[in-house]
Amino acid sequence: MSEESKFQEELDVLARQQAELDTLKRQTERLSSRVDQSHAELRSYHEQGQLGWEVVTETKPLKAASSPAASWEQLVNAARAGQARKAQYSDFLTDQEIQSCVTMIRDMRQELKEQDATRLVEELKDGFLGSLIGPFGLSLDMLRAFDGGAIPTVHNANKGIIPHDKDGERLKDYQSKYDRDNYAPQHEMNKSRKARFQDEAPLVDGYTNKPLERDGSSHIEHIVSASELHGDDWARLFVSTEKRKEFVNSEENLTWTGSSLNQSKSDRDLLEWMQSPSKKDPTKTNAEYYEVDQEKARALYAEASRKRKNMVYGKVAGEVLVQCGKTSVKMGLRKMLGYILYELAQEVFKEVRDLLRKKRQQAVQLKQELADRLKRIAQAMLSKWKEVLKQFADGAIAGFISELLIFLINQFVTTMKRLVRIIKEGIMSLVGMIRFVLNPPKDMLREEVYQQCLKMGATILVTSGGILLEEAVEKFLTAQVWLAPFAGLLAPIVTGLLTGLVLSLVMFGLDKLDLFGAKEKKLDQQLSQRIMDDLWALEAELGAMAAG
Repeated sequence: MSEESKFQEELDVLARQQAELDTLKRQTERLSSRVDQSHAELRSYHEQGQLGWEVVTETKPLKAASSPAASWEQLVNAARAGQARKAQYSDFLTDQEIQSCVTMIRDMRQELKEQDATRLVEELKDGFLGSLIGPFGLSLDMLRAFDGGAIPTVHNANKGIIPHDKDGERLKDYQSKYDRDNYAPQHEMNKSRKARFQDEAPLVDGYTNKPLERDGSSHIEHIVSASELHGDDWARLFVSTEKRKEFVNSEENLTWTGSSLNQSKSDRDLLEWMQSPSKKDPTKTNAEYYEVDQEKARALYAEASRKRKNMVYGKVAGEVLVQCGKTSVKMGLRKMLGYILYELAQEVFKEVRDLLRKKRQQAVQLKQELADRLKRIAQAMLSKWKEVLKQFADGAIAGFISELLIFLINQFVTTMKRLVRIIKEGIMSLVGMIRFVLNPPKDMLREEVYQQCLKMGATILVTSGGILLEEAVEKFLTAQVWLAPFAGLLAPIVTGLLTGLVLSLVMFGLDKLDLFGAKEKKLDQQLSQRIMDDLWALEAELGAMAAG
C-alpha cells in the first residue's frame, strides 16, 4: 500500500472520530455521573459497615508518555491493517492541546509563506529551461513551419502558396491552362485507333449499341474527357500530368463511338451533353437525336468517374496521411527529446549542487564522486523510460491531429507559419492536459487537478504570445546590422527567455491566487495528517499502558 493510501485511510479514521466525538462526550458525561453515584453508594456502604474494606479512588489526567517509535509502530500498523476493527475511539482534548494545534497551524502557514520566494526561483529556473529546451531551442528543423501548413490545398494554391515547392514546378503545373495535346495528342489517338482495328471483335458504339465500321467514321471516345479531368483542381494539385494522361487514355475511360457523336460531345461532360439541345435538331436533346442508350451511358460515366475520384482522392489522402505521419514522428521525437534534456538538466543540477555542498563540508575524492554521480544520473534517467514513451506518444498524437486540423483550416483560410506553430503547440499542450485530467497522480487532490489544468491553459496562451512575439524580435534583430546574419537563430532563443520569464511569473501568480483553494485544501490535508499521527501515537500509548 502506498504512503498516500495510508494517509487517506488515516484521514477517513479521523473523520469518523470527529463524527463520534459528540456521542463519546455524552457517554463520558453519563459515565462520570454513574461513577459519582457509585462513589456515593460505596461510601454509604462503608459507613454502614457493610464492607470490610475501604475504596480509594483517584483520578489523574493521562499524559502521553514518550515511548520509542518501535514500541507503538506495531500497534499503529495493526490498527491500519485492521480497518474492519470496530473499536471505539475516545480522546479528550485539553485547552493546552487545542492551543498546540493552533500553534502548529500558524507555523505551517508561516513555513508556506517562507517557501514562496524559493518556489519563485524554481519557477524561473524551470521556465527558462523549459522554454529553451522545449518549444524554442530544441531543434529549429523540427519547428520549421510554412505558410499554409505542410499540405497543399486548393484554397492556398489559388493564392500561389504550395509548401515544399521550392522550384515552383508544382504551382506551374497547377496553374497551367488546358491543352488537349498534353492528354490525347491527335497522332497518338490515330495510332491507337489503327492498332485497335486489328482486333477482329465487332465494333459497337458504347453509347448507342449500334455497330461501327473499321474506318474514319469510328472514333475512340474518352468517357471522362481530358478537359473535365483538367478542370478538377484537386487532380491538378495532387496528380501529376503523366498520371492524369495515363488515366484519360486507360481502358476504363475509353469506348467506341461514331465520329458525329464524338465531335458533338467534344470535351464536354457526358451527362451535361446528353441533356443539352442538339445543334442539328434543337427540338431534341443530344441523347434523343443520337439515340443514346442513356442508362448504359450513365453507367459507363459513373464507373469512369468513380475510378477518377478514387485516383484523385486516393492521392490526396495518401499525401495527407504521409505528411501527418511525418509531423507526428517529428513532434513525438521533439517532445520526447525535450523531456529527456529537461530531466537530464534537472538531475545534473541536483547532483552538482549536492557535490558542492558536500565539498564545502568535507574532503572528497572528486574522480570517484563524479563517477558515482554520473551513475546515479544514468539510473535516474533510465527509471523514467515509461514517461519518455508517454511524452513521445503525446507529441505524436498532437502532431497528427494538429497537421490534420491545419489542413482542414486551409481549405478556407490560409494559415501563416506563426499560426501553424501556435496550433501545433496548442494541440500538444491540449493533449497533455487531457491525459493529465484522465489520469492524474493518485495523491493529487481534485482542486490541485483543476489548478494544474488552469496552469496548462495559461501555458498555451503564454507560449502562443511568445510565438507571435518571435516575429517582432526577429525583425528587430535583422535591423541591427551586426546581428542580422544571426537573427533567425537568436530570435527563438531571445523569445524563449522572455517567454520563460513571463510563464514563470504567471505560474507563480496563479499559485498565489489559488483560485480553486488547492493550497488551503492541501494545508488542511497536511494538518489532518499531523493530527492523525498524534492520535495514532496516543492510542498506541494508551493501548500499551492498558496492556501493562
